[in-house]
Amino acid sequence: MTDYLGNGIGAFYFHRQEEAGSGDIYNYYEYIHRVGKVLIMREEVATGNTAYADGGFNADTAWANKESLEYKKISEL
Repeated sequence: MTDYLGNGIGAFYFHRQEEAGSGDIYNYYEYIHRVGKVLIMREEVATGNTAYADGGFNADTAWANKESLEYKKISEL
């Protein structure tokens, strides 16, 4: 069953965010599953479009490398 960022046992919980500064294109949001899986959501400021990256199981490493991760539709992860 795929629940993405939904409720229940498979839920991802919000962990931290970085709002775009002057001249930046994206806002970033980090979500962590209760077993440690990390997702990074990237939101384009101008359009509101979102994409997601698999951050593995290390939140600090995923967050530090968020700009170089490969972003896709959440259904493609």
